Amino acid sequence: MLTALFQRCVIVAGFGAILVSLSEFWFYQVTVDVNPALLLLGYGLLGWLFLTVVQQFHVTSLAGFIVAAALLGFLIEGVPVPVLYSELPMSILWTSLAWHGLITVGIGWYVFRRVMAHGGWAPAALYNVGLGLFLGLWNAYSWTARDTGAGGEVRFEWQHADGFIDQFLFGYALFLGGHLLFDRAYPKDVRFHRWEVLGLVTVAVAIAVLTAVGSGLIVPSLTLPVLVLGCVMALRRDRSHRQTGGVICPDHLHQNPIPLPRFALTGLIPVCAISVYNAMVEARIGFEANVLVILTAGPASVWLLVWAIRRIVRGPA
Repeated sequence: MLTALFQRCVIVAGFGAILVSLSEFWFYQVTVDVNPALLLLGYGLLGWLFLTVVQQFHVTSLAGFIVAAALLGFLIEGVPVPVLYSELPMSILWTSLAWHGLITVGIGWYVFRRVMAHGGWAPAALYNVGLGLFLGLWNAYSWTARDTGAGGEVRFEWQHADGFIDQFLFGYALFLGGHLLFDRAYPKDVRFHRWEVLGLVTVAVAIAVLTAVGSGLIVPSLTLPVLVLGCVMALRRDRSHRQTGGVICPDHLHQNPIPLPRFALTGLIPVCAISVYNAMVEARIGFEANVLVILTAGPASVWLLVWAIRRIVRGPA
């Protein structure tokens, strides 16, 4: 009983911290009225649900993992908030697929572990520098850009970097702490029970219904169950091709721990991000990074999802 409880605490705290760092504290300016503990709990529960889905459908293929990551992105933006269906069809792409699915899960968890655990010091350092430069560029936009409402025109309101630095370092503590906890205590032997899967699904459905009713977007909210059903059907078909054998993706991803000294390289993320942010604010460089990210991560995330579904439909070679 205590072991099972500890396993789920590791999932909620560790995986939730990884998800919330990139999805919230490294994404935009979080207002003071937002409770960080509730954010962590929300992302932790959705991350728990994600891992139960991966285990229930025995996701061992890259295609299945991509579909599961997309499903998590849809849940993040469609269960506690109505972002997924607020501005259809663009809201399906941004931020569910392009940010949560590709950047948070893909780059912030999958690629991070692959590079840090299996690559050399040079690739690991390059990864952390690249992630820091990207986040500095993005936050220089997300913290200062304001929509004027005039045909999508944006104006930049320059502000002191102290608030950004404090929040980014808090996000870094979550990112580093989450990865350290998950790396060292990931429960490979965890077995999710049917009752807890049903419990998590029931809570998610109840919150999603309340969100849809509260937003007044009842009809557009039907987009969420359609997308979820599509992902579930794809995962069921993928499982039918792999009924025996194979290690599920999260277990495979955590087979080898990251050497502890290598975590020091993650310090390059805040160093590079804060440096870029300060440089752009001091020079008053109003770069609309959202255009760059949407035009790159957007098509990439769609291509990956289409590729994954086609691969699943075709079945094993």
